[in-house]
Amino acid sequence: MHAKSMGKQTIFTDHSLFAFNDLACVNINKVIKSYLTDVDQCITVSHIGRDNLILRSAIDPRKVTVNPNAIVNL
Repeated sequence: MHAKSMGKQTIFTDHSLFAFNDLACVNINKVIKSYLTDVDQCITVSHIGRDNLILRSAIDPRKVTVNPNAIVNL
C-alpha cells in the first residue's frame, strides 16, 4: 500500500505451501489475499508453489512467475 502511494512497483516472493483445511492456514490465506491486492508481480520457487499461491490468494495467474531454486553440480 505504501509503495503504491509512492509510485513504486512491488514484488512478493513466496517460498512456502499452505494447506486449505485447517483454521490457521485459512486465516493466513485471508491475510495473503488482502496483502496481494496491490502487488505488481509474485515470484515462487516451484510450479506447485505457483498453483498453490494462485488458489489461496485469487491473484491473476499472469502476475505469478516461477524462479526455481538452483543446484550447481561442479
